[in-house]
Amino acid sequence: MEVCLLLGKGNPEWNYSAPHGAGRLMSRTKAKANLSMDEYRETMKG
Repeated sequence: MEVCLLLGKGNPEWNYSAPHGAGRLMSRTKAKANLSMDEYRETMKG
């Protein structure tokens, strides 16, 4: 397993915050309805 810890530079115009959760292919509600944990585990196998 590989883990990366990163430190963002921040932006004073945005109160030094960073967006997260952007770029989702589907909403969390749709993902819960259409995906299963077993499918997720299968796709994560190396």
